[in-house]
Amino acid sequence: MPITDHQFLDLYPVKTTDTKMIVGTIHPHLIENFRIPFFYGNVGSFWNILHHAFPHYSILQHDDLVLGNILAMLELNNIWITDIIRQCERENETITKDALLYNIVLNIEQIELALENTEINTIYFTSGFGINNAAQLFTQAFGINYLENYNAAINEFTIPENQFGREIRCIVLYSPSNAANIGISRSIPYLNNIEYYQQFQTPVKQFKIDYYQSKFQLLN
Repeated sequence: MPITDHQFLDLYPVKTTDTKMIVGTIHPHLIENFRIPFFYGNVGSFWNILHHAFPHYSILQHDDLVLGNILAMLELNNIWITDIIRQCERENETITKDALLYNIVLNIEQIELALENTEINTIYFTSGFGINNAAQLFTQAFGINYLENYNAAINEFTIPENQFGREIRCIVLYSPSNAANIGISRSIPYLNNIEYYQQFQTPVKQFKIDYYQSKFQLLN
């Protein structure tokens, strides 16, 4: 099985001024076709959604990602981006599903040091509580019982003050991956507003754009 070593974790360390954190899982094994050498470097994913939610940052220009604009946006808003998996194995190089990753080595030390040496008060997870998803691995790694206060209506929970010295708001995002669109199209928040979203050419994508806009209000 091919071993995937994370290519970006140590290139972009946390800053002491950071107050927000985005946590994913790990990039695909094959990153040669990434538009930029960075987290979510493929154009049709996380940054694409944020660009449409907050176009004033010009994350996309001429349908291509602009790394400098992404880094400027993160720095301006005191956001650190990282992943919970440092290394893993896959059956083959084309597999990207979290549930199919094996022999996972978690990025615990780097994240723990970041939370101990900053005032990060909000964490965004780019996937939820499925097998090997970001929120699931994070809460397991740090022994957090998220069910004690998980609010399914808004996909949020709170890490209590005694864990890292302050209360931390945790927001579970809908996955930016197109592979998640079928599940999103069956979710209650989407179905409750299906008549509105059906007017768009890509209804589920527009739902995700609106959702990210509501959760990343600091970017306005």
